[in-house]
Amino acid sequence: MADTRSEGDLKNKVRDKVLEIRNDDMLDMMMSFHASSILIEVDDIPDALELLYDEDRITRDLTAQLLTKEDQDFQKALADSNIFQVIRSLLEGDDEDLTISALSTLSKLWRYGDGIIANNLIELITQLLEKGSGRVKDAAVNTLRSLITPEGFPTEGSINNMREMFKIFIGSNGLNRVVDLIHDKEVTNIKDVMLMIGMLSGPEHAQEIIELDILDRIFSFLGDQNGAVDLMASTILANLGCREDVKDEIVTRLKEKLNSEDEIVRGASRTALTSLYSLTEDENLIDTGLVDEVLTMMEGDKESDNLIMLFCQLNETGLLEAFLERGPLPRLKEMLDMDDRGHEAWTILGLLEQKCSEEVLEGTGILEKAVSILNDERDHIKYGATDLFRYISNSDHAELLIKYKTVGPLIGLLSRGENTTVVVMIFEGLAERGFTQDLMDEGLLEAVGQLLESEHSSLHGSAYKAINIFIDNGMAEKIIKAGYANTLVRDLDNEDTIFDCLYALRDMAEGGLSGSLIENGVIPRLKELAQIEEYRELASEILVLINRENR
Repeated sequence: MADTRSEGDLKNKVRDKVLEIRNDDMLDMMMSFHASSILIEVDDIPDALELLYDEDRITRDLTAQLLTKEDQDFQKALADSNIFQVIRSLLEGDDEDLTISALSTLSKLWRYGDGIIANNLIELITQLLEKGSGRVKDAAVNTLRSLITPEGFPTEGSINNMREMFKIFIGSNGLNRVVDLIHDKEVTNIKDVMLMIGMLSGPEHAQEIIELDILDRIFSFLGDQNGAVDLMASTILANLGCREDVKDEIVTRLKEKLNSEDEIVRGASRTALTSLYSLTEDENLIDTGLVDEVLTMMEGDKESDNLIMLFCQLNETGLLEAFLERGPLPRLKEMLDMDDRGHEAWTILGLLEQKCSEEVLEGTGILEKAVSILNDERDHIKYGATDLFRYISNSDHAELLIKYKTVGPLIGLLSRGENTTVVVMIFEGLAERGFTQDLMDEGLLEAVGQLLESEHSSLHGSAYKAINIFIDNGMAEKIIKAGYANTLVRDLDNEDTIFDCLYALRDMAEGGLSGSLIENGVIPRLKELAQIEEYRELASEILVLINRENR
């Protein structure tokens, strides 16, 4: 069929969409969404390339998004077009805005690495790290990072291209130029600079980085207000610290930083030491002062930014026993229902439970308090308790949930539609460990009925997951007697619950209950669903099971 679109149709669509985008408060975040609403075909590529020269930045950015279309034919046509020559001309031009736009466009086209390589664009970008303005350098380092470590799902071909681009980057004196940027006051994109150095700080290039004498500058970023920069500084120091020729210097300086008055600097230094310990397993790197730091942070009524991170480090370096010897559990119990500290306490308790359950949970009063908190009006406190019970239900100590009578209060949460997903996960864990009858005795089946009667169909999915607990544990007849098979058939018309219903119906059919399903009129609806691609496989499987049993 002939193309009936008028000339310039894409340009008009883009400009109309740009007018709409200008009124959007979330401009950058919504760009991909706006681009997806414009249909672009292979024939539109020449017009799109022209729009990359447009004087309006938003038009250029939107066009760059359009060119990332996930379509094989389109991608081949784009790679065969002169897009990389267009980008090269923009990078070599004098218009700073167009240069930055070209860099942004290129970062989105990482899948076409062979075209990037063939047009020598890596070398050109590497030169911009040295010759461009601060804005151009910021954009160039961002583009290099995107090309060498892109987000998304690389193919085997694009992975090979990335490796080749990385070699070209190194061969173009890229390492030296990136490292120079951390001394460049015009550069504001320090995060990507540090990410690039972090990528290069492994064994293969560590010697080159050390020779560039940047340790002082890297140390200066410990405690940086930008968390990504702070974290990369710790990572780089840990990577470089694996080298014997600088290890002593790095470790000594990190330990000196542990005495800093700045909590963030102390935390970053400990992160570096912990990472270095995990890389070398050198016990001399274990910071025994970490226990004191964690205990100090547990004091007071206000949340501490680094408590969870430092506790995880304490966990990684084998200091849990030393921590417990200091008697922290009474304070931890106090924190459980504190507005600003409850989240920290529940997180720490969950980690402790996985490591030393009996010592933490028995005889401390913590479990009794956790059960009482299930009736708390504050969701963030109450859900901390359910998370703890989820850990326990999947552990060798699941019987503690029966012993401390948690099932009744948890069923209460389920009946009220509160945190149903986690509650059902707890019940699934208990059932797997042989406590299905306890769940029945406490009234779980009745609670399921209340959920199914709810006007909120989102709760029905949790109900069907709970129903599967009984089906999977040989109690499917209880479901039939309770009349829930009819509800299952009814909810096959509800898009929010179709999959949950189908899984429950499959388990019932496998359990020999096909006759009851037929009585409830399930066959016609299953045949309809079997014609829909999304549900075809599961619906067809159930029909086969029913037919097999009723031959």
